[in-house]
Amino acid sequence: MSQLNNKHKVSVIVPVYNGEREIGRCIKALLSQTYPEELTEIIIIDNGSSDGTCDIVRAFEEVKLLFEHDVQSSYAARNKGIANSRGDILAFTDADCTPLEDWIEKGIDCINNGHPLVAGRIVFEISPSRRPSEIYDTLFHMNQQETTKYGVAATANLFVTKSVMETAGDFRSNFISGGDTEWCIRATGKGFAPYYCEKATVQHPARAGIRENLKKARRLGRGRAQSMLMHRSKWIAALETIAFFPYRITRHVWQVARAFRAGKIGLWETIATASIAKLMFTATTLAQLKQILKR
Repeated sequence: MSQLNNKHKVSVIVPVYNGEREIGRCIKALLSQTYPEELTEIIIIDNGSSDGTCDIVRAFEEVKLLFEHDVQSSYAARNKGIANSRGDILAFTDADCTPLEDWIEKGIDCINNGHPLVAGRIVFEISPSRRPSEIYDTLFHMNQQETTKYGVAATANLFVTKSVMETAGDFRSNFISGGDTEWCIRATGKGFAPYYCEKATVQHPARAGIRENLKKARRLGRGRAQSMLMHRSKWIAALETIAFFPYRITRHVWQVARAFRAGKIGLWETIATASIAKLMFTATTLAQLKQILKR
């Protein structure tokens, strides 16, 4: 590790809500990092869990446990972590992610190379059965290499200097979903576009069921509606959502077809995954339209 790396104090910020099944695994991975322990603080922010999450976190004495129970939002929880952090670098990941042991070290390497906002690689873990719903999740969510081309990234794997965070401001705590996208757009507008760092890697389980994917699809739709309504009137947002539906659902199906052409998935997987993609995008659009019309 370079001498320059040793100068950075890193605060790892992880929001959690009813995460007793995965938070222990995440913390163990964070405690096993190659980055110096004395320069790392791990902050877990509970967002109103009703299961055994907090008991599991308390078992790790090296971890700081905070609470955000006033606002039910992972972005509000992240803001609580930011406000209580001591590092000059903030590293974000999610409770269901497992960072590789050199995750912090590689992220800091990219920071040191002149990139104050870094988006790391997110690798999906797929079961041996390769369910179409899992394939759908890997094709359509958190492809940091692709999304950074458009100036956005996910907080499942994000590094940012404290000074950039202060310049761009906190996350919008009222956002249902997409708060990280909205924040990255703000940061990019101030000259801090996210840089893709392939070597800073976290693993993320692919959603195996239709129900899990539908839940995410609807949440994404509500979040997109919130983002649209920041810049458009209610009726313009609704008309835009309806008008672009045919184009966007066709693009979703084409994305599955591209994976087939590239040899990533088989014919049966293509047919099943395309059907799921159409279902999920329709659910996202309906949730988006409903949220817009509620205004």
